[in-house]
Amino acid sequence: MREWLQRNQGLATVIAVVILVIALAMVFMGGGGSAIGGTYYYDLNTNELFTSKDGKVPPFETASGSTAEGEPAGVEAVVYACSEEECGEVTVENIGYLTKYTPKGLELVEQLKYDWLRQFRASKPCLAIPRRNDK
Repeated sequence: MREWLQRNQGLATVIAVVILVIALAMVFMGGGGSAIGGTYYYDLNTNELFTSKDGKVPPFETASGSTAEGEPAGVEAVVYACSEEECGEVTVENIGYLTKYTPKGLELVEQLKYDWLRQFRASKPCLAIPRRNDK
């Protein structure tokens, strides 16, 4: 494997960049429970499950205000759902778990998101495979 990587550094770099772009897209486009109408979220104050296509980074402010601890009440929900074929006409949605970032983690994610978007817009990226030097 090491020898192949040394001989094909350009290709290995392109593969690594493609994997990185896909991973970043998954993170920034909402990597949690995917719903038909967007990503699932949960309001800790109202105990309501809702969807959004906004790509919110939890925790975030909701219409219900902050929690008793003074934190934003919106968190991401990972939801397990049952299809109509399996459950009949009623779709059953069960919350598997809720996720949110710590204040420091939220700060880092927001900074990465901002930096990535700024660089993406500035670079007008294009994927080019470098030529192999035949000697």
